[in-house]
Amino acid sequence: MNRLKDQVALITGGGSGLGHELSLALAREGVHIIVNYHTSEEKARETVKEIEGMGGKALTYEADISKTHEIFGMVDKVLEIFGKIDILINNAGIFFRTPLEELTEEKWSQILDTNLKSVLFISQAVSRGMLREKGGRIINIADVGGIRPWPGYIAYSISKAGVIMATKCLARALAPEIVVNCIAPGLINVPPEWSEEKREEMRKRIPTKRFSSHQDVVNAVLFLLCDVSYVTGQILVLDGGGS
Repeated sequence: MNRLKDQVALITGGGSGLGHELSLALAREGVHIIVNYHTSEEKARETVKEIEGMGGKALTYEADISKTHEIFGMVDKVLEIFGKIDILINNAGIFFRTPLEELTEEKWSQILDTNLKSVLFISQAVSRGMLREKGGRIINIADVGGIRPWPGYIAYSISKAGVIMATKCLARALAPEIVVNCIAPGLINVPPEWSEEKREEMRKRIPTKRFSSHQDVVNAVLFLLCDVSYVTGQILVLDGGGS
């Protein structure tokens, strides 16, 4: 443990769901954690308390990552407090149905600004300090929905396809000092409208016979942060062989 001791990580959406698990996992490795949140203040503060209870160091920072001025304000404040950001995990995102006939400009902008625009501009802001320090790692959380088309979730699927291409572009733009990779999990949060019969049918289609989990993503993040240094611009698909 403590393979990443005293590094500083900014995790968007770091207080709940997958972000919560990533925050705790990196804290166990000795990383100082900035838990970004927008609406989940209580969960973010609970995450920080858990980390502090383990003897780690963490703080919360509220910012709406769909707004670039809030992104740059957050990064400036983190650099003021910690002096550096070694790790960026672009985890925050929103997910709701947008079949073509129901898609509106408002829904499109909401999803694309949160899921894709934020990845590019947070990476831009954070990478400036990383380049000065001559090192850093960025991990983007995408989805198999960015690889396989989901017409019922068309805006979400397009946003995650954009995250995958952004990863490849950023990896080229920021090399060799910064490595940038992407994790594309399979289904973790099964759509609530699915019946038990459909869930079971979909599960059986996966060669490993189970859906993805938060722990699968955590393990992949730790692998990319701790065990490899010659991998950049890659998309690690965690879908149990379903692609």
